Amino acid sequence: MLPYCASEGRTTSIGYNHEFTPDNYMMLSWFETKSGVGMTMNSTTDKDDPNYGQYQNSIGGISRGWNAQYNARLSDAVTVKLGWAHLFYDEKDSFTQGYAPKDKATFGVYYDKDKFSAAFDGFYFIRDKRGMKEGVKGWPSDKYGVYNLALNYTADKQTKFYVKVDNIFNKLWAEHTDVIWGGGADSWYAMPGRSFIVGMQYTF
Repeated sequence: MLPYCASEGRTTSIGYNHEFTPDNYMMLSWFETKSGVGMTMNSTTDKDDPNYGQYQNSIGGISRGWNAQYNARLSDAVTVKLGWAHLFYDEKDSFTQGYAPKDKATFGVYYDKDKFSAAFDGFYFIRDKRGMKEGVKGWPSDKYGVYNLALNYTADKQTKFYVKVDNIFNKLWAEHTDVIWGGGADSWYAMPGRSFIVGMQYTF
């Protein structure tokens, strides 16, 4: 095994934007990352092994993906945003342990007219489980959606009232986990559940 050293690699990206009309446009991008030296978790499952749960250097690894975004104004008051991102990678990369999304869809619907504005947005996530050990539940869910709603009312130039609900359906989800490294069942770092914010903003 190599002595520990900093990760190194190279990322190449390219993008393309196309305007169908002044109110409708699309953005596409593609990237590829090649790592000469990367960092992965030691794969041993023997808890008596001194290398258990330790990071180690890995040689080589390629991850690549694309992202598409579409933006449109449907009327003077309504705009929408839609997106889809896809990621794929080779078997040498530690992301195959289940850390990376396979697909992520995003959306947003926005309304703004006179004194009232609203936003409904969120994402749908699909995780790649190819590297997961059989019978191990590494995450709360491998496919899930998280949705948010915000309402604003501008009473005058100085006063604004707002209501915001994040994670409307109270979905249990996480961005990081220790389960797949032997941390035990449910050893994930859950993101906030449903939350409500009600407030007033006064500018003077």
